[in-house]
Amino acid sequence: TRDIKPGHTVMLDTPAVWGPNNNTAPQCVTCLVTWTGDSVCAQCGYPVCGQECGEGEQHSVECGVLASLDRQTFRPGDKTCPAMTLVNVIRLLHLADRDPELAERVTVLMDHVEDIAEDQDLKEIVIEPLTKILPNSPYSSESVWHALGVILTNCVAIWIPGYSQSHALYPTFSYVSHSCLCNSRFHVLPDRSLVLRAQVLIKEGEEITIHYTSPALGTVPRRKRLRQHWFFDCTCMRCGDPTELGTFSSGLVCRSCLAQNKSGILLPLDS
Repeated sequence: TRDIKPGHTVMLDTPAVWGPNNNTAPQCVTCLVTWTGDSVCAQCGYPVCGQECGEGEQHSVECGVLASLDRQTFRPGDKTCPAMTLVNVIRLLHLADRDPELAERVTVLMDHVEDIAEDQDLKEIVIEPLTKILPNSPYSSESVWHALGVILTNCVAIWIPGYSQSHALYPTFSYVSHSCLCNSRFHVLPDRSLVLRAQVLIKEGEEITIHYTSPALGTVPRRKRLRQHWFFDCTCMRCGDPTELGTFSSGLVCRSCLAQNKSGILLPLDS
């Protein structure tokens, strides 16, 4: 180990799987361009740009499975499309077919199944189709829950100009922890590779951390989002300080003080 200077590269990583996220509008399942409604895959009926994307290697992983399920209806302009959640789950379930070593690395990632197992929407959208509706399903309930949990817990949103928002699973980057006072920052490049760089001097032996959510959020909404999406309560210095280290990000101007030509800020008692 060694000191890492600000701006220096900490890590480069490439996605194990990538594709539409579970909150996306309909998009081409191969290249992720926003779908205009002009073309769907001839086999499974999922959105594609045209024949080339419909027959592409990326889509071939899930196409046969999706074709064996109930036909989905997609409409351009829909804000969300829950059926898209199936795409990356199936891709992850079949990762071992093309790269067993990479699949072995990914399978040990946290899945938080105990926290999502009672979600009825996930059961209806992902679990039941792949384990009960799919004829002669090769998937166990445990394997599908694990794949879904790994994706929901570890995937990174990627936004590349000209493409729809999607997400990708980076096997090494997934081990980087959160801090509201993080010392590094990541960027996703146009080829979907990820680069992690130091923001400040990182001393030898110091843990490398990132923001899981926007640092512009105040403590209450920030900690709520961390609990909802990553199932932990942050106890960093910023979260433990009502002033948020003197930034007063969660503060409100006191109107009573203003009326008396005084300066006062209201702070939350409990975050």
